[in-house]
Amino acid sequence: MDIKSAQYSIHQISLMGESLDKKPVGTWFGPNTVAQVLRKLCKFDPSDDIAVHVAMDNTLVISEVKQACIVDTTDDNDEEGGKKDESEKTYNWKPLLLFISLRLGLHEMNPVYIPGLKTCFTLPSTLGVIGGSPNHALYLLGYVEDEVIFLDPHTTQAATAPDQTYHAVKPGRISISQLDPSLSLCFLCRTEEEFDNLCICVQEQLIEASRTPLFEMMLERPPHMYGQLPSGDSTGQPDENTGDDYEQLHRKYDSEDEFEIL
Repeated sequence: MDIKSAQYSIHQISLMGESLDKKPVGTWFGPNTVAQVLRKLCKFDPSDDIAVHVAMDNTLVISEVKQACIVDTTDDNDEEGGKKDESEKTYNWKPLLLFISLRLGLHEMNPVYIPGLKTCFTLPSTLGVIGGSPNHALYLLGYVEDEVIFLDPHTTQAATAPDQTYHAVKPGRISISQLDPSLSLCFLCRTEEEFDNLCICVQEQLIEASRTPLFEMMLERPPHMYGQLPSGDSTGQPDENTGDDYEQLHRKYDSEDEFEIL
């Protein structure tokens, strides 16, 4: 049930987009904007049980992902009251929700990227893809030949409806060529081993096996890309004082303006 006070409610997502990404409440959020907003909302989640990383510029930098997920769990003082040295420290991996924001064409899907997109649905730890057709968001789960299988998040109903009504009888299908080229790949890596395994599969199945890979992957960010580092997290926090006029605003659907070009 989506209520305003929920950590990742539509209200909080809209408010965070308005206050931090300059997206007025009621306007269209592209896949990259949604990913960035979720990353920022995660910082205020009291459970603090997941790390959200958004890879930008068609590049996955492994060291930046691990920096976000590896948490120092060492008790600073030893039994004698002194500081522990580096060799005595312990680290835990925080489960990772990884978004890789891409634009696979200017106004329509470039056919050269279709094989790579299909491969993404077969990678370990995949959660699918957030994207859709122009001005219509969809959750993409897999593919059959040249069509993707999707669930439509726009189907709403009363919160008191029976549980079985929340399940789709069958998923929808749409031609890959009809997808908006702006999308975001999604992965969930519960352990560092799962992330390392994902990186191996990306290298072997997506990068080395394709003349036109969807994105690049590297251990460290090269010097020429330091000017493109992700912006720091803002300290702004959504609350319940904004969004009262949410339903009164007119939505704007302009794919070329609202989807961000990388």
